[in-house]
Amino acid sequence: MDYFRDYTFTWWQVGLLKLCMVAAGIAIGASWPQAFAGWTAALWMIFAITAVYLMRVTWEQW
Repeated sequence: MDYFRDYTFTWWQVGLLKLCMVAAGIAIGASWPQAFAGWTAALWMIFAITAVYLMRVTWEQW
């Protein structure tokens, strides 16, 4: 089984994936806030770097 093959999703399937990830993130954050307290700065940096990268890629494709 090839887990690293290309996949193609429709817009609503990507929306479901995002909804699933947001729900999981909220559930984990609400359940175990003390478990991630030490990682807050690192998580914000990961978010910022990936958000800037994705904005740049999107801008270049316009």
